[in-house]
Amino acid sequence: EVEHRLFVANLPKTLNDEGLKKAFEPFGKVLEAKVMLDIETGMSRRMGYVKYADGRSVLEAIEEMH
Repeated sequence: EVEHRLFVANLPKTLNDEGLKKAFEPFGKVLEAKVMLDIETGMSRRMGYVKYADGRSVLEAIEEMH
């Protein structure tokens, strides 16, 4: 099975998983959105991943959010 995952960087440090999901939902069905956290501090590393149900959503998100 092919995963349709998008790496995102330069996120606002206050953005959480739910906020990331909401930001990328206009482009398609988001299956998962995860902001990466620093293990020691629990603070955002300002990057994350968004997993879509299909590849078209990934391409649209890249085009619109670039």
